[in-house]
Amino acid sequence: MEDVVTSTIFRGTPALTMMLKADARSCYSTPIVVGGNIKGMISVHRKVPWKPSPDELVQIDRYSSEAAAVLAQS
Repeated sequence: MEDVVTSTIFRGTPALTMMLKADARSCYSTPIVVGGNIKGMISVHRKVPWKPSPDELVQIDRYSSEAAAVLAQS
């Protein structure tokens, strides 16, 4: 979500109130998938409106894959 303030998904919801109280204006989440099942999420929250760059998306996906590998071993 590039900007929760202008997002139609957040508009008028308790989630918007909570995001603003937490001083978060943007968020991005990607699932951690193990064996075809979602086992968790990696979420990035920023204080300013933000859209991840292609390089940042690659990094976040790498972290998700590494987390999935760790979870698969346990």
